[in-house]
Amino acid sequence: MYTFLIMILSIEFFFILLKIYKITLGYMKLRNISSKISNNIISESDLSNLSPIELYNWSKSLFTSMGYLELKDLDDTYISILSKNNTSFAILCKHYIDENDFYKFIGSMHENNISNGYILSISSYDDIILDKLNMLPSNFDIKLLSSTDIINLMPNNFYKISSTI
Repeated sequence: MYTFLIMILSIEFFFILLKIYKITLGYMKLRNISSKISNNIISESDLSNLSPIELYNWSKSLFTSMGYLELKDLDDTYISILSKNNTSFAILCKHYIDENDFYKFIGSMHENNISNGYILSISSYDDIILDKLNMLPSNFDIKLLSSTDIINLMPNNFYKISSTI
């Protein structure tokens, strides 16, 4: 009976150590990225290594550092509503943007009476998105930004761009 109890406790101890290890790795990764961001030396590789939620939060912090005010997040869509100079903007930031993401973004803009927006794609996007952007009414002003464009938005970024989407 004691052997069984010791075996159960060692399994529990193993899982606790595993959780501590994962938390430590996550913290070190976040600290490394935070340091690069604060020193304005982030690369495309750094952006592509962020988790979806880290990338989304990073993009919002980039815009707020440029004077945008965050108004609200829209559920789990990676869409946020920002404001600058009394004008509302919507941003969508993901690693890969597909047609479904695009339609959600346009629908969110319409529901919130917003005509200005940014689509930030780190790795790539469906070719159909370019066609859809050109078919939007003229009152929509949506900019499609690549990872190169995003990095160039950062003031004093010392990283040299090596590739684009």
